[in-house]
Amino acid sequence: MGYIVNWDDLPEVQVLPNNFRKSAAGLKSGVNRIRIVHPSATPRHSHDDSEQTVIMLRGRMYIHIEDERHEVGPGDVCVIPIGTPHSFESIEGEVELLEIFAPMRVQNLIAESTRPHIWARHIVDSAQLLPLTAEAADGRWTDLGSGAGLPGIVMALLMDRPVLMVESRRKRIDFLSGLLEELDLAHAAVFGGRVEAVPATAAAIISARAYAPLPRLFESAVHLADEKTLWVLPKGRNAQNELEAARSAWQGAFHVEQSVTDADSAIIVARSVTSVRRKGRG
Repeated sequence: MGYIVNWDDLPEVQVLPNNFRKSAAGLKSGVNRIRIVHPSATPRHSHDDSEQTVIMLRGRMYIHIEDERHEVGPGDVCVIPIGTPHSFESIEGEVELLEIFAPMRVQNLIAESTRPHIWARHIVDSAQLLPLTAEAADGRWTDLGSGAGLPGIVMALLMDRPVLMVESRRKRIDFLSGLLEELDLAHAAVFGGRVEAVPATAAAIISARAYAPLPRLFESAVHLADEKTLWVLPKGRNAQNELEAARSAWQGAFHVEQSVTDADSAIIVARSVTSVRRKGRG
């Protein structure tokens, strides 16, 4: 269904220092209205999946494209090809512009079918993990394959414990980093890379929602845990099957909690997770 909206009715979000954005989007297209207040500059960057068109509305600024600097003002249109390094730099006062990406830089952060039920399906579903960690040791909460920040961002909003979100996809890394800045969550951070590449250090709590089957999850993250680490792993309707599949290679104290958002779903809670193979060699 189409819709009509006025820019004045849309929320304005600060995405960088002195750089503010309003967005209007459908399922396949969208436009951002950007307001830049001097002094402000964007880091040099490129977009590997879309072409960017900038339409100047008011004010003047510099657009750096590769090694050239261009001064632009009202009425100027700038097209930045895919993969081209560029940056923006204010000159004075305020600047307003429209930016359009083709194809639109839309991220499918959650399944389209769950959008009408986002509170229960994603927010409450993430928040229900917190009571399960009441007896966890002090230390960091590490969330694997954070994606849209579920449950990582939710946990960071609910508690002061340090949170590390591990995500390998570039767009989602940028999304999570921007969200942490926007929400002023200084006790949370994003590691951009694979779980296996995170430096070995024991977390107090490890969570993973829709990340990987249990045996592969343990294999990729065992270097981030010790015998005190508490694992809280939402596993939907396959929790018991995944747990049985993991028992041949992994030992520990496991139990299953029923999800409060879905009577057929469950959460695997574990401690002292150890590889049978490594334990046998020891």
